[in-house]
Amino acid sequence: IGAYSSLYLHGLISQIPQDIVCFTNRHPREMTLFGTRVVYKNTKYFFGYTTMNYAGFKIYLSTPEKAFLESIGIVPTG
Repeated sequence: IGAYSSLYLHGLISQIPQDIVCFTNRHPREMTLFGTRVVYKNTKYFFGYTTMNYAGFKIYLSTPEKAFLESIGIVPTG
């Protein structure tokens, strides 16, 4: 999970993101899960991730620094 979704889960922004942004090395796609749009973006930059226990599940999040860069588009996708 990256970009502003990660910033929210790290507690660095108070706005709840409308979409969940995930980065993948596969083809980009979108889906709706429980009324929330999940956007998969393609990237070759898999660094700067940490894990978090969220509702009993281990999830991978961009570090706050990398999430900021992803949010403003400095880390290219694709």
